[in-house]
Amino acid sequence: MAVKLTVGLVIATRNRRQTLIKALQRWELSARQPDQLVVVDASADARESREVVTSCVPGIFNGIDCRYLFSRRPSSALQRNIGVDGLWTDVVAFADDDTMVHPHYLERIMAVFEEDEEGRVGGVQGINDTWGERPRMFVRDFTRPVRRLNARIYLTWRQAYPPGITVPARLYISCFPLWRSYYLWGACMNFRTALVKSHRFDENMRAYAFVEDFDLSY
Repeated sequence: MAVKLTVGLVIATRNRRQTLIKALQRWELSARQPDQLVVVDASADARESREVVTSCVPGIFNGIDCRYLFSRRPSSALQRNIGVDGLWTDVVAFADDDTMVHPHYLERIMAVFEEDEEGRVGGVQGINDTWGERPRMFVRDFTRPVRRLNARIYLTWRQAYPPGITVPARLYISCFPLWRSYYLWGACMNFRTALVKSHRFDENMRAYAFVEDFDLSY
């Protein structure tokens, strides 16, 4: 029987108040609501984003633990680390402030984590609503030592896993189809929170910090 896990949504934003509101309204339609929301803002005028979280968000996410955090330095890598530090959930769902998700996005993502009772799956890649619903799965063998630049990471789509990677057979039944990929991208990537707290985003990557998501995945 699948274990029920908690999930926290972390959104990094900067100078896009109206876009952020639209994205949050899409999350409101989610069949499975996050257990926690953390918005990390690096806007030039932080008052606008703070107003969204303090005024608009409670009406969208009723009864959910919602937090507004401010980053003095604009950096998607730094902002995501700040967001993770504020989480208490089992899983972290990262999203951009313009990520528009399908209503069953989070439900399907969490099904993979919850069916994986052995904790072999480190992360799952979601896809924006405009690209469909098919999830991608990131698999790391937690029974082996992991070095940041030499981690064994594999994704699959009805293919055998490489030697040393064992995934419960029930995932093939309940969570497929899954695609192969060697990285997860930031707009809709999801990890076990403990993993990201141990292997953090590289804060040397400033501002937009292009490929900071690929760096963390590898």
